[in-house]
Amino acid sequence: MAYKPKILELLAGGTNAALVASNGGILYSSASAVGILSGTATAGQIIRSGASTTPTWSTATYPATAGTTGNLLTSDGTNFISSAPAANLLITTYDSDNTWTMNSRTKMVEFYMWGGGGGGGSGRCGASASAGGGAGGCGGDFLHIKYNATDLPSSPYTVTIGTGGTGGSLVNATTTNGNPGNPGNNTSVGTIVSAGGNGGGGGTNATINNGNGSYSGEGINFASSLASSSAGGGQGSNALGGTGGPASAVYCYCTGGGGGSGYTAATPRTGGAGGTIINSAGTSLVVGGLAGANTGATAGDGNSPSGLTFTVGATGGGGGGHDGTITAGTGGNGAQPGGGGGGGAGNLNLNNSGGGGTGVKGRVIIIEYF
Repeated sequence: MAYKPKILELLAGGTNAALVASNGGILYSSASAVGILSGTATAGQIIRSGASTTPTWSTATYPATAGTTGNLLTSDGTNFISSAPAANLLITTYDSDNTWTMNSRTKMVEFYMWGGGGGGGSGRCGASASAGGGAGGCGGDFLHIKYNATDLPSSPYTVTIGTGGTGGSLVNATTTNGNPGNPGNNTSVGTIVSAGGNGGGGGTNATINNGNGSYSGEGINFASSLASSSAGGGQGSNALGGTGGPASAVYCYCTGGGGGSGYTAATPRTGGAGGTIINSAGTSLVVGGLAGANTGATAGDGNSPSGLTFTVGATGGGGGGHDGTITAGTGGNGAQPGGGGGGGAGNLNLNNSGGGGTGVKGRVIIIEYF
């Protein structure tokens, strides 16, 4: 007679059910008996409660380890994975014309904008001590402004990068003033505008003061927003060229070009250096273009920030110098974003004066906060 196993009730320590083993299966209890949830062929699935009914395996899989410190459990649309948290901001830089569309998750937008730098003026042709250098071009205007996303009209927006102004062309004549540099062009995102820098004045028989950079008059739509301007170019002079105005890195200015030197017979003169960007303690961070030497060589170009915060501006070119005979130096070019061109040196009648350096195009940086 064959042995017939007896099913023990739960109270007797049994299962109260005839069970069939399942590889990888999980024991569970119903209200009256023990059951086996059959094993799954998919690794990484986890058991899901069925409330007061039979549990089930999840459709999605889960990672076996936590992954790198700081990771989060995220869905890829099918399964869950351990991954680094998504960035809470998006930074986009524009160095050429384009369009910008605001991200659907954006809650606040911050704009950093630089207009194109102004070109430097060329030097004058005249008699000794009456042939002044051209003034340096101003750095492009800088604008920093924040908006709540709900305050901005619907996108996309047209992004226009302001080009730099060309330098004043050299003069070769008798008793003729130098040509002014051309202003830089505006940078804009939609209707938000950062103006280009003023061009440097052409050389005369007196000192040429190019004044200050332009000021942004845009509205401020967020309490901590800040609008500011950039530095002016250096003076053109019958003597030594003036240095371009310094600018603060705290406010992300760019600087103007140095002024060109004048011509005085048998008296070599240097031009002015491009403006330097300094920190709050007055320490130089980005130096301006080197002043034109008293050999009449072309002055140095401005410099872009390197290894600094990406929102710092650039510097202007140096002003041209003169060798004291008939060689007048050309102004150096600015650097991106928005550096002004240096002024050219003056010269003796019927000899080439120094041409003005070129201002450089601006830039737009947009930071979206999610």
